[in-house]
Amino acid sequence: MRKFRNIISGVIWTLVGLYVTLIVLLHIPAVQSFIGTKAGEILSEKFDTKVSVGRVDIGFLNRLIVDDLQMFDQNQRPLLKASRASVKIDLLELAKGKISILSAQLFGLDANLYKESADASPNFQFVLDSLASKDQSEKTPINLKISSLIIRNGKVAYNRLDIPRSNSFSPDHINTSNISAHIILNTLQEDSINVNVKKLSFIEASGLRLSGLSMKLFGNDRHLVLEETSLRMPKTNITLSDFVADIQTDETKRKVVSVEYKGNIKPSTITLSDLKCFEPSLENFKSPISFEAILNGTDKSTMIESLNIRSADGNVALSANGAVSDWNRLDWGANILDFYASSEGIANVIDNFGARFKLPEEVRRLGNVGFKGSFYGNNNELGVTGLIKTNA
Repeated sequence: MRKFRNIISGVIWTLVGLYVTLIVLLHIPAVQSFIGTKAGEILSEKFDTKVSVGRVDIGFLNRLIVDDLQMFDQNQRPLLKASRASVKIDLLELAKGKISILSAQLFGLDANLYKESADASPNFQFVLDSLASKDQSEKTPINLKISSLIIRNGKVAYNRLDIPRSNSFSPDHINTSNISAHIILNTLQEDSINVNVKKLSFIEASGLRLSGLSMKLFGNDRHLVLEETSLRMPKTNITLSDFVADIQTDETKRKVVSVEYKGNIKPSTITLSDLKCFEPSLENFKSPISFEAILNGTDKSTMIESLNIRSADGNVALSANGAVSDWNRLDWGANILDFYASSEGIANVIDNFGARFKLPEEVRRLGNVGFKGSFYGNNNELGVTGLIKTNA
């Protein structure tokens, strides 16, 4: 019995000694660089492109630290860089066939994404293809959990190379910097998701500044809930109540048949100058506007049950409801319960948008304007009924 205990004790201490020796060796810079070089070679062969790794450090137990990671696309242009990536994996979950990342951190992320034309594949498509199963009949289930993902000082750019750049925001040319994020991905499976965006902020080259976005999204292929959503810009603060969506799918054709949703915008504040990246003329609208709304709809229509808007300077106020019933014909209608615009507010609109929208100069002389009535129309017609009051 004593001999057996000695054998067990010897095995345990041998394993501990090997682990300690491995940890010591992996803290030697030359060894870290050697492993980094080998890791780069393996990744280069996997993705059929150039990948380099500065060094690899295995931290205490289950933490992996990679420094100076760089990947090129298949046109030999830089695709991805990261000064440091740190990942901590739950080994017990991994043994069950699940990928459970206790924490992941990315520092100095720099991603360069692009498409050469509308029909071309994006330059990162080869990475997705390499990770996909070669046997299309084989279905590999996704079961990913990331307890904490932190990004600091990140940059992500996306460009359509065949489209000229402009000074305004464009989805064809996105260049974000100063990305800071803290995201908790509780579940990501083929039919369910549970993600908590605790904070996301960035600066876009066009001038768009997202000071903070937080939200929770969870549900499955039949029911989705978006809750605790808050969006902050320098002078804008928008808060949403719970948005709920019910989804019906055709299981045989694997496609969405219909969607129904409902939710509301809680009392929020927007300053139009924060949106000058979309329309430069908005730079001069620096008075905060408070608004709230209740809405619901489907994949074919949207109904705004109530909408209330009021500017802080008192120049504009609106109470209305309305609906869009056909996105193809764009059939729409709006009931204006009460609208007021002061002479100062009208003058501001004329000064900034008069030339672009061909507003007649005579509108400036209307003075204060009030309106109750309806607007309606579609792609082919526009109608107005109601009563206008002025005190020119």
